[in-house]
Parts: sequence; structure tokens; C-alpha cells
Amino acid sequence: WLYYLQEQDSAVCFYCATAIQQKMPLNTFTKAGFSNWQKAKLKFSKHEQSGFHKNAVEMVTNFHKNKKSIGEILSAEYEEERNDNQKALMAILTSTQFLGRQGLPLRGVYINNEENAEMLLRLWASDIPMLTTWLKKSQIQNEVMEIMAHEILRKIASRFSGHKFSVMVDESTDISNSEQVVFCLHYVDDDLNTHEEFIGMHSLESTSAASITNTIEDIMLRMSIQLKDCRGQCYDGVSSMAGCKTGVVTSLLSKEPRALYTHCYGHALNLAVQETVKKNHILPDTLDTIEEMTKLIKKSPKRETIFKKVKEEIALESPGIRLLAPTCWTGRASALASISENYLALKETWLQSKTETKIGGVERQMDSFNFFFGVELGRKILNMTDNLSRTLQGPYISANEGQNIIQMTVKALQTMKSEESFALFWKVLEKKCQELGCINEPKVGRKRKIPHWYEVGSSDLAHHTQPCVEDLYRRTYYEVIDFASQAIQRRFDQDGYKILCKLEDLLCSKNQDLSKFDDVFNLYKEDLDKERLATQLNVLYANMGAGPVSLKNVVAFLKSLGQGQRHLYSMVMTLVELILVMPAINAISERSFSALRCVKTWLRSTMMQSRLNRCMVLHVHNDETDKLDLLKIANEFTMRNDSRKKI
Repeated sequence: WLYYLQEQDSAVCFYCATAIQQKMPLNTFTKAGFSNWQKAKLKFSKHEQSGFHKNAVEMVTNFHKNKKSIGEILSAEYEEERNDNQKALMAILTSTQFLGRQGLPLRGVYINNEENAEMLLRLWASDIPMLTTWLKKSQIQNEVMEIMAHEILRKIASRFSGHKFSVMVDESTDISNSEQVVFCLHYVDDDLNTHEEFIGMHSLESTSAASITNTIEDIMLRMSIQLKDCRGQCYDGVSSMAGCKTGVVTSLLSKEPRALYTHCYGHALNLAVQETVKKNHILPDTLDTIEEMTKLIKKSPKRETIFKKVKEEIALESPGIRLLAPTCWTGRASALASISENYLALKETWLQSKTETKIGGVERQMDSFNFFFGVELGRKILNMTDNLSRTLQGPYISANEGQNIIQMTVKALQTMKSEESFALFWKVLEKKCQELGCINEPKVGRKRKIPHWYEVGSSDLAHHTQPCVEDLYRRTYYEVIDFASQAIQRRFDQDGYKILCKLEDLLCSKNQDLSKFDDVFNLYKEDLDKERLATQLNVLYANMGAGPVSLKNVVAFLKSLGQGQRHLYSMVMTLVELILVMPAINAISERSFSALRCVKTWLRSTMMQSRLNRCMVLHVHNDETDKLDLLKIANEFTMRNDSRKKI
């Protein structure tokens, strides 16, 4: 450990001299050197035993043990940089996942960089300093969102792969005045549970049947969906979709006859309600007046303030005025109820703001008994149809279940057509009129002169008498119920449902001749084997017991079986799947349009179609977005570019 310095004629300690570089204090054996040779032996031994020397030896030894080569040092720095980059990328993916799930814009106000993605990354930057050096580009955002959306669609495709399905399509115009078509699927899984999945939103160049058909086929091709597995179609009744010559239905049926068409029950019920209203002479005027009243209140802040103040003064604890939306499937009854429950407050509001001719006309209408009768009668009938519409919009309602629900509603309407029901309705109506005290007495119309050709036979014409007021309104009450029942039954008597009824009869009727179902077997010859189905139905009836056989009971029985036991009823399972695969209502498309209004707003009206579709997939399937494996997304994002692999 001793070194001799010839020029200085002194000795230094190697360990102590080296330790100076490691911030050890100076002494004789470090820099100046030891030159008192007379005491050399004693001093050398003393220095070797000193604590200073021992610390220097330990420090130098440890330093050489931990010292790495240049390659090792560069490799460690490279690995550290990669780890920082990975953390930054995962933070960006997490932020994109959150914003896409919530339907929020990634980009926002460009002034002062106040974007949603930018602000989220600033929060992350306190834990990941590397984020401050990363650039946020829209191209990267689009690529990340594309990977996420494709991953979700691949999961959905794997779930319905190999199953029969129905196509659900609808059209709407977005905020940028572009025609959008939504494509959804309805299918039945191995456990006979029905599912509905949003696939995508696509822009249309034309609303013609040919353009829509080409779009549908293009989507099916991209999703690896085969038309031969399609067993149903559910659209609204517009000519481009349901036209008998050139509609989408006709085009797809020509290629796959088993793709039965169902007119969306929600649209059909809406048309039935409109038809009922138009046929009666009181309800159209009533609804027109109510629509005008709601506009006068809701589109004037001054009048709405007066209305709220009046309600406070008379201590009226009722909900506010509801807008009457003609195209909404539900909500009409609640709009009528809001008028009925705020009658006095509305009357006082007109008195305090009587400055327009429209207000005077509305006020006179509210004084008439005809208007009040129309409000209460419409409220009673529309409560039934709104309840039916809400039920049909339930999740995963099949066409068969929908028809049963419709028949229950029609039966309830027909039950209302009785003397007892009208007497109760009339009694409640008179009581409300007395409580309000502002409605004129009902009057019979002017007595018309009897035509001369009626004066044949009897001279007194006692049979030609003027009806009383109650009889006149009873006739209107019965007419509206008849119109509603007939319109609903007519709108839901569809060709596709007739095939559906035959399929259910085939499943649920014991000891019958299957030859009467030859048309069904001819249509589904590739799905159903007649002899195997007959055998399996006999086995099914024998094991289900002596109780009644219904679709619900059969489904419950099949669900209770194990996977191996279900193979014994393979044809029965196929038959049940054909019944359940037909959707009742295209409510998922309407919900998708509601999501579209949240995603594509006035501030995001210039969004590209590809980005819109990815945003819609992430937002509509928010549960699937939450389950995304971000590490897998990051790996796919990295593998798309060679330069990304290096960093």
C-alpha cells in the first residue's frame, strides 16, 4: 500500500491518496508524503492501524466492486429511459380511456393549452416528470382510440360468432347536418340469453335503399359477419327501409329469405297513437292547444318566471310544465298531466301576461269543457300507450314477448270500454271541474234541421231526439278506445309475426301433426330437421311434466340443464333461438342517437367520421372500455412503428 515518490523523496499511502477523491480528509500519507525516515518503521505501522487508513481501504475496495463498464452504464440509462417512457405512455392511454368512456373531448380550448387530455396529463406529471417532455398530437390520439375501439369490437365479434343474429338499423342527422346510420345486432347466446350490441355509426352519401344496403353489407364484411346467419331485420317503416319493391328489407330477403322483417314496435306504436289522435274530433284540437301552451311558457323566460311565482303564491305543489314532443315514443301522458295539475296556475299566468293574441286564444280554449275533457281523456288513454312503450323499450325484449305485452294492453283498453268505467271517469271529471271553478258547463251542439227525406212514416219523429251531454261525450269516450285498440292491432299484425307464431305453436303444441308446419320447415330447412325435432319435442314433453307448455317454461327448463344434457335437445335449442332472435324494438339505435348528441356537439361538429365512430364505440360500450387491457394496447401501439420499439 506504500508508494515511494522519487522526486519528493517521500512515501504516500495508495488507499489514503485514492480516498481523497472520495471526499476523505487530508493527512501526511495522502498528498505531501512521509519523509521522516528515522521514524519510518514506527509511523508506517501506526498509520496502518489507524481508523483513517482502514476507512480509506474499505471505501476504495467498495468503489472498485461497484464500478461498471461504459456499456453497463449506458445500458442502465437506456433501461431507465425506457421505463420512464412506458410510464408516460400508460398515463396517456389511461387518460384516453377515461375521456373516451365518458364521451368527453380529448381536445378542447386551444388557448393556453386547456385541453382535457392536456389537463389530465398535467395531473399525472406530478408523479411522472417524463410526461412534461412528451408531445400530445391528434394523430397519436386517433391511433390509440382506433386500437381501443377495434379491441372492443373484436371482443363483441367473438361473443356472437357462430350464433344467429338480427340486424337493427336506423338513421338520424347529426349536429353537422350529416346523415348517420347506426348498425346494431341482436343475438342469442348458448344460455338462451338475448343481447344487443352497438357496432358502429357510419355516414351516408345518400338515403336511398341501395346506399343503405351497401353500407350494411360493408359493415358485415368488415366484422366478418355472414348474411346466411341473419334471421331477422328490425327497422322503422320508411319506404327506403321497408319498401315492398326496392327497400332494404326486400334487398336482404332476396339474398336470405330467413331474415324476417319486424317493423320496430316503438315506431309502430307511435304511428298507432298518431292515428288514434287524428281520427277523433276533440283530441287533435286539445293536443295542438297544449303544444302552443308549452311553447308560450317554455320559450319565454318572462312568462315562466310569472308561472313559477303564481305557483308559489297559491302553494301549488305540482311538477312543472312538460313539453309535448310529437316524435317521442313516451312522454305525451306526462305532458297532459302537467297541464291538468297546473290548470289554475296557467289561467292566472295568462291573466298576468295577456299581451298576445295567442294567449287570449289559449285562455278561451281552457275555459271550454271540450278542452278539459280532451286533456283528461287523452291522459287516460296515453298513460296506457306510454306504459306499453316503456315496457317494450326494456332490455332484450324479443318480438314474441312484445306481442304478448301488446295483447295485454289491448285487453286492458277494451276493459275500459264499459258503462262502469265511463261512469267513474265522468264522475271524476265533474268533480275536478267543480274544484277548478273556471270551466264552462258542457253544451250540446246546435240542433240541426231535419232533412225532408227523413219525414217518412211517423209525423212526430219522436225517435229523432237530441242526445244529452253525457251521452255525447260517452260516444267520444268509446270511439277513442275503439280507435286505439284497432290501430294497435292493425299496426302489429305483421307478416314476420305470423311466421313467429307458427314457430311458437310448433314448440308448444303437444300431440299435433307436424305436416301443417311444412311451410316453416321449407323456410328453415337448413336450420331444422323435421324428424329429429319431432323426436326431441317428445323427449322434452316427457321430461317437463304434465303442466302447460309455453315458451317461457321451455326456456327455463333448457337453462336448468347442463351443457352435455342440452345436446339431447339440439333441435329444440335451435327452434327456441329462432324465436328469441327476433327483436321487438329498435330502442338501442335510439339510445345510440342520444349518445351521438353527447359526443358530437356544437363544439365538436368538425370531427372526422372515423374519429366519431371510435368515440361512439368507447362511449356506448363504457363497461368494455373499463375492462381494456392497457398493457396489451400499449404493446400493439408500440409494435406499429419501428422507432417506438427503440424507446
